[in-house]
Amino acid sequence: MGHHILRLDGRRHLRPAKLPAAADAPALPEVPEGLAGASAQRRRALLAQGEPRNAIVATWLDLEESTTASGLTRRPAETPGEYVSRVLGTWDVDVRALADLADLYREARFSAHPIGPDQRDRALRDLDRVHADIAAARGRGS
Repeated sequence: MGHHILRLDGRRHLRPAKLPAAADAPALPEVPEGLAGASAQRRRALLAQGEPRNAIVATWLDLEESTTASGLTRRPAETPGEYVSRVLGTWDVDVRALADLADLYREARFSAHPIGPDQRDRALRDLDRVHADIAAARGRGS
């Protein structure tokens, strides 16, 4: 790819001769069934039953495990939470809902204070948003 030299304020700048066309962009991988359908229903059922702390932890761990079905490789320095966020972000999943769900997981897993129905309700809303975005991505065929 060639470069052009531009002069702005007496300085030299390089820029690509042409920007890559949208067709040059890599295609998004298909959303794997492991993130949608029956596994999404299983995650919602996990979250809806039992003690809220355990339900939130079990649901996030299931989401982590299901994310590996994407086939996208985890980077060496990436935490499991970062990996889940990056992979699901591939399909334009609501980052606020996903981040809040991850925060609730860390709170449930690592805090000593009580985790109650309010946190479970919040996690259910977050999970429903994430699942809706995944389903929409599957519907678009990406």
